[in-house]
Amino acid sequence: TVNDFLKAQGEMSLAGYETVIPLGANVDLNDNKTYRLYMSMPNTILPKDAFTNSYYSSELNTYRNFMEKMLLETGESASAATSNTSSVINLQNAAAVDFNALLASYLSMPEEELVKALLERFYKSYTKEQLKSAFTNCDITAFLDAAGYSTTNEIVVELPECLSNVNGILVESNLSALKEWAKFAVMYQYAPYLSTSIYDEYAKFNTVYSGVESESAQEYMLDATKIILEWDISKVYTDKYVTEADKKNVTEMANKIKTQYYTQIDNCSWMSEATKANAKKKLDTMAVNVLYPDNYAPYLLESTLSGSAINGTLAGNMKAIFKEVEQSQQRTVGTTVQGNDWLMSPLTVNAWYYAYNNSITISAGIVGDVTYSSSRSEAANLGGLGAIVGHEISHAFDDSGSQYDENGNKNNWWTTEDSAKFKQIQNKLIEYYDTF
Repeated sequence: TVNDFLKAQGEMSLAGYETVIPLGANVDLNDNKTYRLYMSMPNTILPKDAFTNSYYSSELNTYRNFMEKMLLETGESASAATSNTSSVINLQNAAAVDFNALLASYLSMPEEELVKALLERFYKSYTKEQLKSAFTNCDITAFLDAAGYSTTNEIVVELPECLSNVNGILVESNLSALKEWAKFAVMYQYAPYLSTSIYDEYAKFNTVYSGVESESAQEYMLDATKIILEWDISKVYTDKYVTEADKKNVTEMANKIKTQYYTQIDNCSWMSEATKANAKKKLDTMAVNVLYPDNYAPYLLESTLSGSAINGTLAGNMKAIFKEVEQSQQRTVGTTVQGNDWLMSPLTVNAWYYAYNNSITISAGIVGDVTYSSSRSEAANLGGLGAIVGHEISHAFDDSGSQYDENGNKNNWWTTEDSAKFKQIQNKLIEYYDTF
């Protein structure tokens, strides 16, 4: 039955397999301090236009051929693979969302109204009971419970008005096609890791789909290894090359520059005391992450990966990793966003401000001889790394960051008068650059 299918899909999700209805953890867009469970629209891979507009017939045919070959690899006969591919594509067409039509009415909307309007349209929180009521053709809780979310009562649905599309395909007459779609979803997930011939088919499809020449299998696996082991390699690197004294010195530098911002705000002649107070709140709560996380544990692989010398397989290792990623998602749902959460690994050659948790991060990757050295003077380090730190803090008050409050929520903390003054200053800069 469809309910049996949903239960099986939930068990597959728990084991790290791709499913017809994707689940995942992400920041709550109405409360950026909390991670929520998200239910996304089915991954049809191609957009709605590709299924309905003859202009995209080449892309659709490439997709059809790719799906047929993936189903053949699962042991289906040629005739069954052809027939089942048509059934899956018809089902995906029924589930796909026409984003062009949805977004058409927003094209002329002012930017300050656009974010709020899109948030209302594409994001809605449901209790489990409300979600159950929306799925009239099946028991959606069979899926959520089996996926490990039996105690999660709040689910964020992306594009809630399209729940009817999903509910519409979850009927007994589609059961066979749903199974084929689920099978293809797993094949698509594992295609880069199974065999060279399957990877070649995957690369051929992605070249047409993305318009960018795909990497060779060798290049793909090199990049995949870098991505998968990035945090582990980062820890090896920072353990060996970054000292506690470096972390202490850079932290002190960042806090000293952050303190200078209080003076800058106090000396701001056009800003009111009310807005200044709110700006200082952002500084009060701003987290400063330097060189490497204080606690690496949540980022490191706990899976035991097996090399070919002991009969390990790439697909087997990826299966363990996918499962671990899912377990990490499970642990994240319902937890609080922390200021010391790292978006990228310490080896990233970058620094960044993250508005959702009001933090700046200076990674070990960007701290080198050019920007910082423990043997150089404070003035020299301020001129190198200090300029980067000051730049990142400034993002909390730029055109984008200034729209978020000290808790990382999109919230206007400016007085109307100060907002107008800020725009006047912006316009002066625009007028100045217009002279070039």
